[in-house]
Order: sequence, then C-alpha cells, then structure tokens
Amino acid sequence: MEDFKVSVKDFIEKTNVSIKHVRSLVKSKAYKVYYSGTGKCIITTSKNVEEISFKEKDDPEKVTLHRPLCEFKNRLPDIKYEKLIKKLKYNSDICEKIRNAKSEAKRELEQANQKAEEEGKKPQKITDILIYKKACSLVGGQCIQYGSRLENNFLLQKNLQK
Repeated sequence: MEDFKVSVKDFIEKTNVSIKHVRSLVKSKAYKVYYSGTGKCIITTSKNVEEISFKEKDDPEKVTLHRPLCEFKNRLPDIKYEKLIKKLKYNSDICEKIRNAKSEAKRELEQANQKAEEEGKKPQKITDILIYKKACSLVGGQCIQYGSRLENNFLLQKNLQK
C-alpha cells in the first residue's frame, strides 16, 4: 500500500496538473487512478454504453467496439487491483452482449421503418453503424474506459470549501 501511495504521488508530481476552481469549467467525468504494479498508473473513467461513438470510416466490430471495451486485455497481467480486473472483464461481457443484440436491434430498426412508411414518413437507411448504435442502447449499462488520455496530461479538480 505504501508503494502505491508513493507511486501516485510521484505520478501526480510529474504530470501537468490543471486545477479548476469553478465547477462549470470541468466536464462531468470523474477519473480514477489505479496502480498497475509495474510502476505506471492506469487512469479510468466510467462511460455509458450508449455513448460509444461509431464512425463511418472505422469498422464497427473490429475498431469501434473492440477499442473501448476490450483494448485492456494485453495489460491484464500488469494490473494488481482485483476490483479493476473484474470491471475490465465485465467490459468483455458487454461487448459480447452487444454482438448478440445485433439481430434484435436490426429487427427493431426494420419495424420502426415499417411504421414510418405506414405513417407516410421516409424510412431510415439501416447501416451497420445504426445497428451497432441500437444494440448498444438495448444493452445499456456502463463500461470502464481507459487509455484514451495521455498519462502526462491529467486534470485535477479542487473543491473549494467556504
């Protein structure tokens, strides 16, 4: 435990820290810092599954879905914090649930298109990205995201008490 405290202290001292005194300047994300056991810290944040963004140029299966949910797999041996390992493995379960929900998502989108046609509205073009977005909304919940921020850029929020 003492090694963890020293490691976090050294990590924060060596980073560029931006302290915001006004809450409105800080986004609503909360970051957690974990010690990896290799002398590095892992910065994580919680994200809603529905907020996973899919881009037209990226393959929704291999790039967009795998990156936020399963990219951690190569770092699992370095992680010593059991609770974090459990949360990260849960991401793999969410990824599998999204894959399994694709057929239901496609069916719901087709039903919505049929209903739109009956109402005289223009149907929506069903693409892979739209199917994955719908599958994410069907699965719901939260996942743990890490690695999207550089380790030398870290934001601290200082709460001022009056």
